[in-house]
Amino acid sequence: MSAQVTDLLQQLRALWVARAANGRGIADAETIPIDPAPARANSPLEEGWRRQPPGCFSVGGESTQNAETSRRCAPPLYERGIADAETIPIDPAPARANSPLEEGWRRQPPGCFSVSGEPAQNAETPRRSASPLYERGIAHEAATALARWPLTVPQPLTVTATGHAILQYLPDNLATSPSAALRALGAVAAVLPWKYNYLPGRGGDADAGRVAWAEFIGPAAPIVSDELCVGITLIAPRTLYPAHRHPAAELYYVLSGTARWQSPAADADRAPGEFIFHPPNVVHAMETRDEPLLAAYTWTGDVRALSQYV
Repeated sequence: MSAQVTDLLQQLRALWVARAANGRGIADAETIPIDPAPARANSPLEEGWRRQPPGCFSVGGESTQNAETSRRCAPPLYERGIADAETIPIDPAPARANSPLEEGWRRQPPGCFSVSGEPAQNAETPRRSASPLYERGIAHEAATALARWPLTVPQPLTVTATGHAILQYLPDNLATSPSAALRALGAVAAVLPWKYNYLPGRGGDADAGRVAWAEFIGPAAPIVSDELCVGITLIAPRTLYPAHRHPAAELYYVLSGTARWQSPAADADRAPGEFIFHPPNVVHAMETRDEPLLAAYTWTGDVRALSQYV
């Protein structure tokens, strides 16, 4: 069984590698590290931001005046390819949740993902949306997770089945799916450590055994890590996973099932093959339709703090 779990992790990692590589045009001269694993604070985006004086957060190029601090600031790394000459001041010593990338995402009306560039019509709302900084956030978070993702899996790997009630909602066609990740999941799903660890009382359907996840990497997972969680979430059909938040940054990839995903960035159905990014402490929820939802996820940052319903 160790070999099958290893295969599943390799399939999931390949999805994250592809998404991170797809976002490497954030800056002409910079790349997002994937291997070997650097510290999170030393990623190109964050290291360039941290090197600047308070109020400045970019890494190079022609300097421009910061109107709020009178300091000279370089063009922001995360704005390369969107607006070369822009400088967006921030408060000194911001918390992680207020990083330039995440703050730009959080400032937008629902359905709008970035802070500059050519506006585009948002299909979900009548608002106008700027160019997709949110998409760059997905690529950056994928790279952040990969920087902490173990390249080898300890053998033998001990995985203890929990026999959770959620197993009755697994799709029947995993073994014949065209998706390599779903086929790999089908081979091991019945023996995974499915769990649901919210305090009972506020989860509604979720409290009734209709939401669970199996974690492969994490503080209490078969592969122990205090920097990264990797797992699979399964939600039964016609089930609401209520609004919740957590300090960790979260990146989901939809493996199967179209569901409604709600967050400050959007309220829309997401189909298999899509990534969804939740910055730290952003409230979000999911609601399935007539089919179950299977989605792979990673957490980075504070991976020990549990989710809380709001």
